Amino acid sequence: MNRQANSLAGRVGKLERLQRPEVSSFYLIWGRDAADLANKLHDAKERGVVKRGDKFDARVWTRPDPPPAPRWTVANEMSVDELTIVVGREERDPDAWRHLSVSGLSNAQLSNIYAEHLPVID
Repeated sequence: MNRQANSLAGRVGKLERLQRPEVSSFYLIWGRDAADLANKLHDAKERGVVKRGDKFDARVWTRPDPPPAPRWTVANEMSVDELTIVVGREERDPDAWRHLSVSGLSNAQLSNIYAEHLPVID
């Protein structure tokens, strides 16, 4: 009986993974200027948070509030402010990310496409 339950749980898990594609993560750095971004990237390398071959994105934070802390993330978990800056729509459009998904792609698929084109740590 237990063997059958484990088999069923395994099959359900496989189906869920097929329906939910794994999303590519990357290290996201926000800074006030190019020097701030370079310092934060250097610090992440020194602390071993990122290593050779890891994908990253470093952007200048244009909002008046302090920039978010550097972190590992996926594009579809970024805030509206972050996405607004990334897609180049400085007006505070809460639908900035949603405009990109009209092509029928899921947020996870868009997130993977975004991450595919990011630079890697050398």
